[in-house]
Amino acid sequence: MKVKDLLKALERVDPEAEVIGGVWNGRVDTYKVMDDTWYTEFDNLWSDFYGTPGEMDDRLFQIESENVFYIGSHFTILNKKASADKNFVWRLREGAASGKSDVDKGAELFRMIEEFAAEDYKTSN
Repeated sequence: MKVKDLLKALERVDPEAEVIGGVWNGRVDTYKVMDDTWYTEFDNLWSDFYGTPGEMDDRLFQIESENVFYIGSHFTILNKKASADKNFVWRLREGAASGKSDVDKGAELFRMIEEFAAEDYKTSN
């Protein structure tokens, strides 16, 4: 999407309407409130792409404009459960990549999953 496309879409929108977006909350796709924006040169982002684990939107690497406009949310920072879920995935990944034997690694990952499920059960009731 180009800024011109966003401006055209916004022409017919109530200026008092809240801006929301989509997010994966660790369990399902849901919505989030958008909190901030920034405008920068695309070249300023390259260092953020190196060493970033997980999936990336390959379309980022096809951007030809010099500048980009970002709309972001603080949802995964402010929501303690979403933040805990994100950290849990990181911990699982580290456990799976550890140098432990497969048996020890399996036991550790199973323990982590059991703890996560027990905590999730406590917070959802």
